[in-house]
Amino acid sequence: MLLESPFIKFQDELYFAFQKFQNPDEITLEKIKNEFIFDRILRKNNFIYLCNKIEEVEIISEYITSKFIITSVVEEFLNKKEFKKIEEIDNYILEINSDEKIQYDSEITKEILNSKLTESLNVIEKQ
Repeated sequence: MLLESPFIKFQDELYFAFQKFQNPDEITLEKIKNEFIFDRILRKNNFIYLCNKIEEVEIISEYITSKFIITSVVEEFLNKKEFKKIEEIDNYILEINSDEKIQYDSEITKEILNSKLTESLNVIEKQ
């Protein structure tokens, strides 16, 4: 049976729910306990979930395509730059993506950088 999300956080532990049963009686529950291998049974809203605990995990790689997230990263990056040049966009993208574990979509990053730099240059010209 497919779950909305197979991950459950319970008492500061993360579990992977691999099976879901709707309100089993005691006999069925005993059969389930004998037939499946699991770390814990969790109950919520008249369902029981057979779960295995997820031990310590580490993000190996993450590819970000969210414009919302990339916009905040670009804004933070540009706020740290004393001088900003639109010709440096490709170098800025390389700097933003210098962490191998988290990579931001280059096209979206370029689009946002171009927009933010153009916006800031227009403000400077008006002053």
